[in-house]
Amino acid sequence: MDVTVSLGALYFARLLIGIANGLLLNFSMVYLQECATPHLRGLCFGIVTSWIAIGTTIGMVINNATAEMMSRRVYQIPLYVCYAAPVVLILTLPFLPESPRWLLHHGRPEQAMKSLRFFRKGAYDETAIQQEFEEMSDIARREAESSKDWRLIFELFKGHNLRRTIISVGVGTSNAGVGAMFILAFGTYFFQIVSLASL
Repeated sequence: MDVTVSLGALYFARLLIGIANGLLLNFSMVYLQECATPHLRGLCFGIVTSWIAIGTTIGMVINNATAEMMSRRVYQIPLYVCYAAPVVLILTLPFLPESPRWLLHHGRPEQAMKSLRFFRKGAYDETAIQQEFEEMSDIARREAESSKDWRLIFELFKGHNLRRTIISVGVGTSNAGVGAMFILAFGTYFFQIVSLASL
């Protein structure tokens, strides 16, 4: 099925996928951080990272399989496959509650408690849930008070906080800076050049 042959439409579609991918990568990590129990956060991040690698590998396999086609399907199939994940997300995200911390920061404690019960159901008893909720409420209250003073942003660059800031920003920047995503995105092309794709 030929949807479009317009270069502008193709670039727009690819831009849309790229923006969605960037938003998903960033917001899914924050959502996990806020919703997962502390002892499972590392595992959750590891699973997300693993799925990114798996998805990239699937994309490389599809690109390789379509590389010899002599029709528009050579680029249409890889692009259409990219829409599978957004469709699943659109259908499933409405069933996930907002994070308890987000709800607390927006003055909705009843919904925050309901959300926390949803995420801790079967793992925590009611006493543990109440205790965690009280801790979250205290933190949200302190953060709300501190956010009124915009000068606190400079605390990120002082003392021990400076070290944390450098590590956090450095890890994120290094991830992009090493060019791994570039190689993964164009891996099929590079492998073909060095005659590895046919091995």
